[in-house]
Amino acid sequence: MKNDFSVAAGVRCVLLLVWFLFLTAGEASATVSGTVVSWGDDSGVPVPVNLSGVVAIAAGRNHNLALKGDGAAVVWGYNDRGQSMVPTNLSGVVAIAAGGWHNLALKEDGTVAAWGFNDEGQTTVPADLSGVVAVAAGEYHSLALRADGTVVAWGYNDWGQSTVPTNLSGVVTIAAGGSHNLALKEDGTVAAWGSDVGGESTVPANLTGVVAIAAGYYHSLALKGDGTVVVWGTQSSGQGPVPANLSGVIVIAAGYLSQSGGEEGWNGRRVGIQRQGPEYGANEPKWRGRRRGW
Repeated sequence: MKNDFSVAAGVRCVLLLVWFLFLTAGEASATVSGTVVSWGDDSGVPVPVNLSGVVAIAAGRNHNLALKGDGAAVVWGYNDRGQSMVPTNLSGVVAIAAGGWHNLALKEDGTVAAWGFNDEGQTTVPADLSGVVAVAAGEYHSLALRADGTVVAWGYNDWGQSTVPTNLSGVVTIAAGGSHNLALKEDGTVAAWGSDVGGESTVPANLTGVVAIAAGYYHSLALKGDGTVVVWGTQSSGQGPVPANLSGVIVIAAGYLSQSGGEEGWNGRRVGIQRQGPEYGANEPKWRGRRRGW
């Protein structure tokens, strides 16, 4: 038996996926048993009973998404924008992403399905999009990584989050924050674009050797090959600095005001207020009157 885990951080809660791989000696067969655990504010909608066989998880603002080993997607949480209504006959899913009130599903044929809130076109997948190998979802925008190492973005573009930098190529991993994006390149460096009001898109100079990335609402994370973590962007709520002596990290995730590491996690204040006023600057991305109470 082999076990592993992954973690996802949303606005209201944190999800932990623990899976066990049972191997039958002398046989070319295996059984995966994936269990999801959550903590935080689940808004009265806990993890569905008997949910198992999960291989991937994602956390949105008020909803959560799980991908099962059979290619089916399961959603729970708020459904005020249709985010918890999985499209009929959706199957063959190999990867998932959860945005503010929308979801993305990458299918085995390299195409993308999307559902939920579409006020800014975040679920209107480009008609000619194909050859996709990864997806990521921001608050009101969406990202897709193609097999050729290029990135496609669509949806809200108030901070340039849906305008992919010219000549960006060689990308192997993508992450979407509230209004900004990160792209991990094959040379271990990171590119960022979109909102930078908290410095979330200002990648630290000389950052190299990166193997994983995560984007929060106003901050960004990078996991280096040596198991250390680098954080940049807003740190007023404890998003940074990284805990002293944190090492041996293998998985990272970033939430609204918190992040988690594969060895230990750290959290900022979880508050239900709109961040505005002179202390945050006049140009901070606005909530645009649609944010629900937490």
